[in-house]
Amino acid sequence: MEKTFNIRTGAVWQGECSAGWIEPNRKIYDYEMVFFSGGVCRVITEHQTFLCKEGSVLIIPPDHEHCSIADASCIRWCIHFDWYGNCPAHEDGRRIYVFQDEDSNFIPEDSAGVYQG
Repeated sequence: MEKTFNIRTGAVWQGECSAGWIEPNRKIYDYEMVFFSGGVCRVITEHQTFLCKEGSVLIIPPDHEHCSIADASCIRWCIHFDWYGNCPAHEDGRRIYVFQDEDSNFIPEDSAGVYQG
């Protein structure tokens, strides 16, 4: 069966992070497109560190541990989405990420991106 995109957006957030801000390690259930409209920030994943400046765009896939560190005050836009429209976190109203230092457990089977045709 041919895969058919049914792209759905989830949470959209825009904000300024002051220099020195550190986002705790987290995993997300959907995809996250992060656009940096100003400043300097590092996004650290399990495999690589990305230096993000004004105009940088990253797409972080589900179930990848990552964090962000603002090296200078930065402005970023975070747009969560699901390629196939089947992300359970979009449907059941739960938070679309889990901080790794919380008591909550990340459930990989509930991640977006797996085609279910």
